[in-house]
Amino acid sequence: MAGEKYGEWAFLAGVLLALVLGLLQGLGVVGDYALLSILLIVLGLVVGLTTVTSKETDSFLIASVALLSVGAAGLSNLGGQTVGAVLADALANLRSFVAPAALVVALKSIYKLASTR
Repeated sequence: MAGEKYGEWAFLAGVLLALVLGLLQGLGVVGDYALLSILLIVLGLVVGLTTVTSKETDSFLIASVALLSVGAAGLSNLGGQTVGAVLADALANLRSFVAPAALVVALKSIYKLASTR
């Protein structure tokens, strides 16, 4: 139960950090900080390890694929240069957060499938 609570907080912190950092990067207030990217990755790993149950695996992976593919949709061209830069940076940060969580959940799912036979 406590692990789920940490996972929920990690999820909220990861999404908020990704969006705020994307806004600040898109506006040119801050540059690309490797430490913050590493923090997003760690938060994503925590979410993947603690939050997603086996019943939620399929929905989580489908949502992750949708979110990860949005970055390839060319949304950075929307709304002019500033809005596009904010969108591109926010999506890049969200991908840094969601991809590790999706990797962990996918590996857990594959392990479960392989171990049931």
